[in-house]
Amino acid sequence: MAALGWLTPRRRSATARSVLAGEASAEAARKSSQDVPVPVSGEEPEFPVQGDAHAAAFFDLDNTVMQGAALFHFGRGLYKRKFFETRDLAKFAWQQAWFRLAGVEDPEHMQEARDSALSIVQGHRVAELQSIGEEIYDEYMAERIWPGTRALAQAHLDAGQKVWLV
Repeated sequence: MAALGWLTPRRRSATARSVLAGEASAEAARKSSQDVPVPVSGEEPEFPVQGDAHAAAFFDLDNTVMQGAALFHFGRGLYKRKFFETRDLAKFAWQQAWFRLAGVEDPEHMQEARDSALSIVQGHRVAELQSIGEEIYDEYMAERIWPGTRALAQAHLDAGQKVWLV
């Protein structure tokens, strides 16, 4: 928990509870695997995932696979690398606030957001963006992945299933 020292005591407590809940969920999944038939290979799976190659698993990314919003952390990394400026952040914040208050999407705002997002990556090579994405993941996201969810997703992959982030 030393890594959580920068959080307020209340937030640190909530984060610690979330981590414990994720670990408890993973442990419950491991224990329930005892009810699953043993595969032909004789090895018992760590999680109750059977090898149906036609099946798939779908996980929500934000607050399911990782703590927090991935887009926020990705945006932090791009901002740090000067992909956009403070005024762009203010505009994004205004549009988000308008959406929250109005409860409907403004087609003009949606088009502006789409154009802004595309302009951020315009002129950059795919390989560069992939490399930057990996750096941002390492800097901001990797430590926020819930271990239990990661293990469950890996169990699906090990069973030959596709895993989708939605």
